[in-house]
Amino acid sequence: MSMKYINWTQKTERIACKHPFIFKITTAYYRSMVRREIKYAGITSDDHVLCIGGGPCPYSALLIHSMTGAKVTVVDNDEASVRCSKRLLKRKGVEKYISVVLQDGECLDASNFSVIHIAAQITPKEKVFNAVWEKADEGSLILMRLPKHKLRKLYVHHDSHDSHDSSSFIYEDVSPREKVKHGLFANVGSTSIYVK
Repeated sequence: MSMKYINWTQKTERIACKHPFIFKITTAYYRSMVRREIKYAGITSDDHVLCIGGGPCPYSALLIHSMTGAKVTVVDNDEASVRCSKRLLKRKGVEKYISVVLQDGECLDASNFSVIHIAAQITPKEKVFNAVWEKADEGSLILMRLPKHKLRKLYVHHDSHDSHDSSSFIYEDVSPREKVKHGLFANVGSTSIYVK
């Protein structure tokens, strides 16, 4: 992903993490997107959701939990983001239901999660998806956010060997069960839902 875009996003989220009013405004951006994903994936309080890529403010994890009651585990490979997330979750009193772990998406064990959610900014998407697909339990749902076609360059490392166009990502012969389209003002064009 473009470093300028990463830095801008992280700075915005760090500010939101400290200021409740800004947090409330920025959370609104994700609300309808997460609501659609929950509806199409059928996420309930019985699920244990793994969110890969939480950033300083794990908006999706917070919304998934608040809308469904599901237990959520967030992984992120940025130490400062993990610290910020943990402080936010503690302040909101949800650290019992949402945990945050410092780990790289390519190395994690995705077993024992009924739903795995991969953020749009995760790169290289192919390697993370492959790692998730390999370890996920049979029947697990994998939700992968894909940026809008015009914005895909913001979501790809320029030095990456990941040749896949992240806006039309396909894992080998696996096709998504469903593709959830998102709104006009979102950077994310759709979320693909795969079934292991």
